[in-house]
Amino acid sequence: MQLLLSKNLRRLSRLYTRTIARELPVFQSEYFIEILMFLASRTSPATQKELADYLQVDKSRMVIMVDELTRQEYVFTEINPRDRREHFVFLTEHGNLLVPIIRSAIDKVDTVLYKELNKELLDCFHAILVKMEQNLNQTSS
Repeated sequence: MQLLLSKNLRRLSRLYTRTIARELPVFQSEYFIEILMFLASRTSPATQKELADYLQVDKSRMVIMVDELTRQEYVFTEINPRDRREHFVFLTEHGNLLVPIIRSAIDKVDTVLYKELNKELLDCFHAILVKMEQNLNQTSS
């Protein structure tokens, strides 16, 4: 029986995320890790809508995740003074302190993940993933 490609990718994604999470001082979900890294990479404030679009989750799910990260004191929100319906999300000092730890965990896991894979093979793999995503996006439009 041939497994769906999505099943294989999901399995790899879960294993990758669990391996990274084991390197962190406290367990963080894949989404929490991605939110913190996304916010750390920004030079301007990010909105909850931008985060939802980036993670491909609905806005109500994003609110739940941001609320949990706020409760854990990794992020805080501010209402956009120009559009009160919009909320900006910022890293707290506690969140900023976790970012280099997450980066280090990702680097450590990536070293293991990429073992015995040369740059050309990895570049090809990434190009194939991008092309597959483009193909599927074209069929859903």
